[in-house]
Amino acid sequence: MKKKAAAILLTACLVISAAACGNTGNNTSAADNTGGTSHSTAAGQETKANETASGTEAASSAESTVTENDYFSNSDLKDVTTETPNAEITLSGSAGTISDTTRGSSGETVTITSKGIYHVTGSSEDVTILINDETESGNIYLILDGVSMTNSSAPCILVEAADKVIIQLAGENNLTYTASSADEDGAIYAKDDVTINGTGSLTIASALHGIVCKDDVKITGAVVTITAGSIGIKAGDSVRIGGGQFCFRRRSLQEG
Repeated sequence: MKKKAAAILLTACLVISAAACGNTGNNTSAADNTGGTSHSTAAGQETKANETASGTEAASSAESTVTENDYFSNSDLKDVTTETPNAEITLSGSAGTISDTTRGSSGETVTITSKGIYHVTGSSEDVTILINDETESGNIYLILDGVSMTNSSAPCILVEAADKVIIQLAGENNLTYTASSADEDGAIYAKDDVTINGTGSLTIASALHGIVCKDDVKITGAVVTITAGSIGIKAGDSVRIGGGQFCFRRRSLQEG
């Protein structure tokens, strides 16, 4: 039986930035990148992006019933936190280790090269989790469990190649990206689809953008807070929000 879901579908090189906060249990909100104007829709409505000369704005459409299968697959909603992970990733200081080296490598860059469930714990400085599954072998579930990452030169999480990456949140997680300029200019930077879900929280503080994705970004749960010097979420195809709570703020890290 299909369930109804509140969703924001934002297309055409969407950006979400400025100050926009919402809870999909009541309504959904999105802000454009021109001056912080927010646009809200009630649960069950669809919001699409319209490009303008001054930027990309979110505009409400007529009411529609949105089901999970319209915009979200089972993998976007699946809870894998009770399953046995294929590998543990432990972050500590300036390095990270992966428990199964047949699935990746350890060091300043922790690399994941195949599908599976990866449980991440610990804290780090200038460590990047790189997902590079060149064969796109299947879904990669990255469980962030009380993780704290700070990086001054590269994204905290970088998706170079994958079929789909699902970031599942457990506990409180923090990603801080302090680079002043970079080609890979988001605390989470992905060249393939990314989903964020779970029962935990993710707080992103970035001097540049919060999340940058060349394809689809989906949020189906958890509490996501992004403070960025530029754009909160920047997606090449769409941003789809079907659950959870979210807040995006435009603010330089120096402002606190």
